[in-house]
Amino acid sequence: MNRKNTFLALAVLGLFVTSIYVADVSKAVLVTDQLDLVVGTYVNGKQLYTNTTVTDHLVAYIDIAVEDAYATSDTSDSLFLVKVTYNIEDSVFMSFGDFDVLEMTHVIVKTNRTDILPAGTLYLGNDTFGVTITTLHNTTAYGMYDVENNAKVTFDNGTEYLYRTALPAIQAVIGEYLFGWLLFNAGLAPYWIWTYLAISPTANTGDDINYTPVLGEVMGKPAVLLSPGDSYDSIHVLYDTTISALAFDDASSVEVFYDAKTGLLLKTIEHFGTDKAEFIPTEVKNVVGIPFSTTAIVAALTVLSTLALIVRKRKTK
Repeated sequence: MNRKNTFLALAVLGLFVTSIYVADVSKAVLVTDQLDLVVGTYVNGKQLYTNTTVTDHLVAYIDIAVEDAYATSDTSDSLFLVKVTYNIEDSVFMSFGDFDVLEMTHVIVKTNRTDILPAGTLYLGNDTFGVTITTLHNTTAYGMYDVENNAKVTFDNGTEYLYRTALPAIQAVIGEYLFGWLLFNAGLAPYWIWTYLAISPTANTGDDINYTPVLGEVMGKPAVLLSPGDSYDSIHVLYDTTISALAFDDASSVEVFYDAKTGLLLKTIEHFGTDKAEFIPTEVKNVVGIPFSTTAIVAALTVLSTLALIVRKRKTK
């Protein structure tokens, strides 16, 4: 099988596997899975780490933003696009290989919180290099998975390639980035079947929250203080023995505080035995009361390391 056919076969396999996950979780939709996010809502903050040697050590600045919302033209699904941006400050505690900026745009189904593409758009960058891989310029559900025809790779210098129209020599180069994009999504999808980024703002104390591998539980509705001192009402959810939310690691437990008005993630406390990672919000913008618009698979770090090697190899040529 040649390079192109191998690539396409893997792309089809990725689509097939993701479809199975979506079909399975749709049988167990909870009331707390009904999302009510609004474009323009965002939470910016900082990731702090505490262990036996450091306390509240700054690891990264993280921004979470609801970028878009639309209904696909070929299915009945309504989708939210939520972008999470990492700006790494200390690569000892959090590293993406040669990259110090990571952006991933999650494609989330409004009615069941399924994260059908954890990185529909993936950006990796540093001071001298940056690349964006995406299929999200196509707003049909099928088009998002049609890698051969719709995958686009854009470099920070402005050079842009659509895989299907690129010359064979170019396809060989950008195909490696697309392969990494596919593995990144396939690696995260089994862990983030249900998104950690948002829940229904109607969730009440005692309610179950879908997550992997076990259900989360609403523990209460405490106030959350921002670094500047403002206070926001929240919905406190505890997830036990699970994949972490923002730290890319297995966790003994994860506490997520969701904004009580929008349901968007507001704060996290992730426990790793005696260690702890904490996302503290510093700026919040709530947008509520606007109707939802209808117009418009932790193999991740291994894949990032592979992409870093590709970059180094290309630089030496």
